[in-house]
Amino acid sequence: EALLKRGARVHLVCRDPERGHRAFKDMLSMESPGQPELHIVDVSDAEALMQFLQVFQAEHGELDILVNNAGVLLDKRTESKDGLEMTFAVNVRAPFLITEALFPLLNRAADARVITVSSGGMYLAPIQFSDLLWESRSFDGVMAYAETKRGENLLTQKWARKWKNTSIKVNSMHPGWADTKSVQDSLPLFRTLTAPFLRNAEQGADTIVYLACKPELTETGKFFCDREVRPIDRMKKTRLTDEQIDQYYEIVREISFDAIGKPV
Repeated sequence: EALLKRGARVHLVCRDPERGHRAFKDMLSMESPGQPELHIVDVSDAEALMQFLQVFQAEHGELDILVNNAGVLLDKRTESKDGLEMTFAVNVRAPFLITEALFPLLNRAADARVITVSSGGMYLAPIQFSDLLWESRSFDGVMAYAETKRGENLLTQKWARKWKNTSIKVNSMHPGWADTKSVQDSLPLFRTLTAPFLRNAEQGADTIVYLACKPELTETGKFFCDREVRPIDRMKKTRLTDEQIDQYYEIVREISFDAIGKPV
């Protein structure tokens, strides 16, 4: 809604047809100079996601802003259509495929921005290179979520280095603890205890809009909260070298390629 009010053409990529059409209808009823478009895609389904991305690439010449916002926090281990642990499929593989596939469109824009919605929960979680998909460990939904949110920041850092000679700025952000469906469903006690402090959707989206619309944004590869750059690591055990971040990127790349059978 905030981007529509600023005149953007906004592509809503939604999993649930009913909720997606409801949001789309609400946006159409707004008095704004922007234009919403709705696409029903389950981003956990790699095949369906790549089909959408190929069509999107064919129909559009450039892309100014990409917000990787879809995410899940689950209390039980479930798998995507192609058998990948669902938290990883949605929170890591999907933004990887989307961002890599849409690089040519971002690169054609004069001032492109990639914004990945992460979480402060990532501060608790070092990357478990030996078991990214929770195949050997007893599943812990909160830690799975936190690890993937750290993974998003590793990809952000990698893309910032990889695309340093382009005009693309790649950043991640923590929206603050917002009253999302994942919090309601998977963290009921946390929600009860923190109810007076939870943010609404507009408050949670504020830094996304800031990163999307700030004139002459210079920061890239950073982690933001409340419009300020924050540390990516607060504990020694989570800190990785550039070489280890490259290793994580290659593992994600291999997992993603296995799903679609070819490079993006």
